Amino acid sequence: MTTEYLDYTAARQTIPYEKAGQETCVTVTFMKLCGKAYSLTGDSVFLDQLETSFYNAFMGSLNEEHKHSKALLKTIDMSTIKESFLPFDSYAPLLPGARGTMAGGAQQFRDGTYYGCCACIGGAGVATFLDNVWQAETDCLTVNQYVNGAYGTDEFRVTVNTRYPAAGSISLQVCARNKNHTLKLRLPGWCKNYKLQSPIPYTLLDGYLVLNGPWTGEQTLALDLDMPVVAIYPMKWDKTTLFTTRNPDPTTSSLFIPTEVTYDDAQSHFVCFRRGPVMLALDERLGADPAGTFQPVVNDDGTVSCAENPAEYPQIAPKLSLLCPEASGSFPLIDFASAGKDWESKMAVWLATP
Repeated sequence: MTTEYLDYTAARQTIPYEKAGQETCVTVTFMKLCGKAYSLTGDSVFLDQLETSFYNAFMGSLNEEHKHSKALLKTIDMSTIKESFLPFDSYAPLLPGARGTMAGGAQQFRDGTYYGCCACIGGAGVATFLDNVWQAETDCLTVNQYVNGAYGTDEFRVTVNTRYPAAGSISLQVCARNKNHTLKLRLPGWCKNYKLQSPIPYTLLDGYLVLNGPWTGEQTLALDLDMPVVAIYPMKWDKTTLFTTRNPDPTTSSLFIPTEVTYDDAQSHFVCFRRGPVMLALDERLGADPAGTFQPVVNDDGTVSCAENPAEYPQIAPKLSLLCPEASGSFPLIDFASAGKDWESKMAVWLATP
């Protein structure tokens, strides 16, 4: 998202945009929309979208290093500001750029401190994700997100142990007093291959692995979700009309001036990579230029045979670190949420190709 505009961004992610990039307020609002849509429809596709937003854009917005960016305060009088930090960043780049460039809705308090809209709504992102981890009905427990913890009731409880989303192996310890209870495990939409080791037969129904029992005491399930790295390319489109330029004429009924834009193949020579629900990114501190040109080796099925990166990056501490094969050599990638957290280093999700 380019700030809060509905401007065909899904198709135009690789077109440079001088103003703010994808916004934390929009991310959280979209997560809330997905959560509500799931509660109304039961369609797990909304949980797929919520999960992707949480592990990438939202987790990337966390100001874990307590950074304070002068560029972030360009809308505030620097002579009166009291230096502090916001818990959430407002905007994140997809093309080469840095985090911490601006505070959405920045307002200064009387004591000199400041805050912003993205920092305010950030907490709701955590709540929205956790509110959709699991749900219990009378005779059914549904696990929607794979997060370590114990879920359920005294009648039927599941304890999850996993490194997900950094890894696809998930252990589930079931303790059942109600032997006829139903357990539903979400199969993410991105997962094409999986293996479930279970003493209970199961069926695949509407995006869920459904186990109906009978259960006996404590039993252990092992779910393995295959997580190959997948190459993603920009969408191809024809033309569209954007409404992002405000109309300066207050006498007209239209708040925005329509602008017609057309597809330009020269702006589509990019590639990005996803592993499970996690988008990968290049941070310049890894030793490669995010603004460079890359030639990844992509398999016929669209996967990329990345290897674990043995190099250590203590200044970053990524949760996922891989080497992407190139026609000659390789280049490093890490999880998007760990990239650019110093609010100074250039990072990118979309990488240019020849």
